[in-house]
Order: sequence, then structure tokens, then C-alpha cells
Amino acid sequence: MKRFWELGGHWLIAQAMMFAMYTASILYDDGALSSIPIGGRLIGAALVVLGLIGTLWAVVALGGSLTPFPAPTRSNRLVTHGPYRIVRHPIYGCIVIAFVGGGILFGDAAPLTVAIVMLAFVAGKSSYEERALAGLHPDYQRYREAVRWRILPWIV
Repeated sequence: MKRFWELGGHWLIAQAMMFAMYTASILYDDGALSSIPIGGRLIGAALVVLGLIGTLWAVVALGGSLTPFPAPTRSNRLVTHGPYRIVRHPIYGCIVIAFVGGGILFGDAAPLTVAIVMLAFVAGKSSYEERALAGLHPDYQRYREAVRWRILPWIV
């Protein structure tokens, strides 16, 4: 159990709670955005699909370096290809995009609120990860300088 906490298990638990909050927010319909026209809902669906495809692309690019924990494994390699050429933490950005899309698709403000909270959460988690990655990979600082955006291009 000690290893769980050393690898950043608290971040993993918090992230699972964020996904549970998002799911609950989808199931709870506050009706705040129920007047979104079909075109808007199609944009929401497109964002969900974009987020899912982007997540899959990033997972494939990570390969054996993928771990649910924010602390990298000792066998971790620095991935700088695929979506990692654009942002340093593309999985997080794609999750936020999908969350926003789901809120628009379902015409509900609650998931959009959770998406904003999720963005703040992954900003903190990615900072934790970056400290660990910098300690493991001597080239990480150069990668950070080359890839300006951490989570979403032009935003964070």
C-alpha cells in the first residue's frame, strides 16, 4: 500500500472522484442549457468524439510508458512524438474536451462546471508529474521549452 501512495495514488483517487462527479452531473439534468439547438448538440458530440480519439492517440503514443499514476515508472521513456509534439499532457486535455462536449451534447451546465474543475485538477496533477519526469529524464527541461503548452494548446 505504501507504494500506491509513493506513486501518487492520492491523485488517482481524486481523478476517479472527478469522473464520478462528471457521471453524476450527466445523470442529473438541471435543464439549464436544454434549449441548445441540434447544431450545438452536434458540436458537443463532435467534441466528445474528438476527445476520445485524441485520448486513444495519446495512449498509443505512450505505449509501455502509460501508467495510471502520476509518478513515472523507472522504465518510463520520454515520449515526444504524436500528440506529445503539441502538448505535454494530451490525455488530460482530451478528457477536458470530451467533458465539455458532453455538457453541450446533453444540454446541461453541470458537466461544463465539472469540466472546468477537471481542468484545474489536471493542471495540478500535471505539475506533480512534471516534477517527477524532470527528475527521471535529463532532457525533460528541453522538451518543456520545445513544447510550450502543457494541457490544451493556446490555453494551458
